[in-house]
Amino acid sequence: MVSRVKITAIETIECIIPHDEGYGYKEEVREVTLQDKKFETRIMKFDMNGDHDDRYFKLHVNHFNCTLPNLGVTFFSKNCSRTYALRFSVTLTCLEKRCTSTFNVTLNVAAVSKESAKLNAVENGLFKKRDYPYIQRFPKTETVAQDIDEWVRKKALAIGNLTLNSHICAIPGDRVIFGIITISQFCHDIQTDGTSSLIVEEDEDDAVDPPVDYTDAIVYCKSGFCFRSKDMEVQLNKSCYFSPAVVNYLEQYRPDGDRFRLGWRSTLFVGESLGNATSWLSLNKKERSVYVKKINISFVEITQRNEGESHSYKVNTLTVVDKKYGRFQGVPLNIKNGRADFPKELLDGVCPELNPTVVTNLFSRENFLEVRLEIKTSFATTEHVGLNVRCYNNGDYEALVASSSLPPYQDKGEKQLDEKQTEKEGTKKEGPSSV
Repeated sequence: MVSRVKITAIETIECIIPHDEGYGYKEEVREVTLQDKKFETRIMKFDMNGDHDDRYFKLHVNHFNCTLPNLGVTFFSKNCSRTYALRFSVTLTCLEKRCTSTFNVTLNVAAVSKESAKLNAVENGLFKKRDYPYIQRFPKTETVAQDIDEWVRKKALAIGNLTLNSHICAIPGDRVIFGIITISQFCHDIQTDGTSSLIVEEDEDDAVDPPVDYTDAIVYCKSGFCFRSKDMEVQLNKSCYFSPAVVNYLEQYRPDGDRFRLGWRSTLFVGESLGNATSWLSLNKKERSVYVKKINISFVEITQRNEGESHSYKVNTLTVVDKKYGRFQGVPLNIKNGRADFPKELLDGVCPELNPTVVTNLFSRENFLEVRLEIKTSFATTEHVGLNVRCYNNGDYEALVASSSLPPYQDKGEKQLDEKQTEKEGTKKEGPSSV
């Protein structure tokens, strides 16, 4: 039974403010309750929709009998932004067990100006440009929290403008604290932005990459992330080194009309056909017939190096499907109930061997699956649809450490002990030594 529905309007103002050294990030959030009503709406079995794993029901519009207050205009500037959202809190009561559960969902809304027709359309407010992950060792002292904060502040200033947030996960070791830190950088125009110190390197087949020290590393293995350092092993959540999900302040502007979306869900092994994946094209209309004119599927590997104040990354692209059909040709897709699965003939490529997903203090590697589609509708109009899916590839920590030509990490105390031990052995033994 639906026993209560509460609706809250949320205003968020975010600004960049100057400090003695550099700039800081300030956020102000205001909330106002638009509705808080009690109901006695029974939910019967026949009111439920969907399959067994995804059951849902629709609330009648009478449960949301309220209006928005007089809001200011949603805007984004170089140093400040104002956005709005609605939070719906629905409380369900179980009559048999006499217990309640409240479910919350937040919906971003945009408050427009009456003069909006005279303004130039802006597709997005802030873009997330890149995550900079680090694994840093800090001494285990009483001031470790201040040490981490100071390190993040200096690193953010070195990266560039609009480094608006950071995500920190601390793991205690025997003698040090491991800080897993991700600093996120944003920009207003991702095409023309020049505020980052990031350097894009061209992929050269003959170029030899410098070695990577994998002693302290996050490796994806056994369908999860694991932090490894010598004999230390800690299972992590995905959010421990990736920054929290980025909020799209405004959805991409699109004209009224059809809105196609791509979907992809799979777990593929090396050499396995892409046709074994579950992939589909969806539409906001229940039924429609379209023709696929072009399809391109590629695996993209991005490696990033963060050395001092220098930041660079390489992009390697491997295309596994690239089809183009003639003027009066194409693969038909009949969308029914808002969805059409891709036929096998469009997915005749295979999953290649990919390098493992890994993060160290100076190096990180990510993989993505990119799908690009060009379709023709019955009215001969052309639509371009794209999809970018993050791929997680298993890796072996011991194999990664063995593959590096760098010597293993040694603490200062351990190094001194090793040097003393070598001196003692040298005084006892005479003759040539082999290296």
